[in-house]
Amino acid sequence: MSAADDDRAYDPTGMFGPATIAARRALVARLTALPQIQTALVTCDVAPQQIEGILADGRPYYFHARKGIATLALAEPGKPATGPDAVTEQTEYTHLELTERAEETTDLIAELLDQHTSEGDPRR
Repeated sequence: MSAADDDRAYDPTGMFGPATIAARRALVARLTALPQIQTALVTCDVAPQQIEGILADGRPYYFHARKGIATLALAEPGKPATGPDAVTEQTEYTHLELTERAEETTDLIAELLDQHTSEGDPRR
C-alpha cells in the first residue's frame, strides 16, 4: 500500500472520520492533478484551511485560507514556504468552506499560482 492509499497519510492523528479522510483524499487528488503541483498535504481543514507541498519545479508551497483571504507562499527549493524569504500572493474568496469543496480550493490555488507566474519569474 502506498502512502497515498493509506488513511494515516490523510489522518495522521487518528482524530477524523471517514468523511474527512475522503474529503482530504479528494482534495489531494485534485491538487496533484494540476501540472504545477507534485505533492499536497492537508494540514488543517478549517479555521484556517492549510495545505502544503512541493511544486513540480521543486519549490515548496504553503496555502492558507481564512476569513475571506487565501494566501499562497512559495520558496526556493530547500527553504521553508513559511520562512521570511517566501514570496506570497493573496486573493479574496467568499464561499470556500472545508475540504469538501475541493473544486473551490483547487481553483483558488490555481489562481494564486497564476498570480505568482504573472509576476514575471523566468522559471515559470
